[in-house]
Amino acid sequence: MNKEMTLDDCIERLHQLAPGSIGDLMNFWVVSEDRERGEYTLRCKTFDWMRNTGGSLHGGMGAAILDQAMGYVAYSYIPGPGKNLTVQMQQSFYRPLIPGEDVIVRVRVISAGRTLISMTAEASRASDPNQICISGSGTSYFKLEK
Repeated sequence: MNKEMTLDDCIERLHQLAPGSIGDLMNFWVVSEDRERGEYTLRCKTFDWMRNTGGSLHGGMGAAILDQAMGYVAYSYIPGPGKNLTVQMQQSFYRPLIPGEDVIVRVRVISAGRTLISMTAEASRASDPNQICISGSGTSYFKLEK
């Protein structure tokens, strides 16, 4: 594990490498980081342009929020210079997220090896953080630079 790479470092790195990308535009920040337990909480912004025709957050945007949060965690686990790529992701939708309202995402690392990391994530509205809106799981592959 790259013990020197905090989630704040990962967020700043994305901003430097891909300013204006969808992950950068979500304006993630770290709420808590417990590397010993593999538990992380992040918060991000949502915007009106992320809505679907029904007025709630588009499901693809909800999936992107989970993917981005898990991606930051995975990136902090890369055992050397390189990048992480999502190779599998699954999500379930329970309640709508609301465009314009912040989202809380809790990520838990299930296992982390030399090339793969498996995680789970739960997203909720910041106004009601105990009501899960979306849950999911994902696996990332570490692609190390040669």
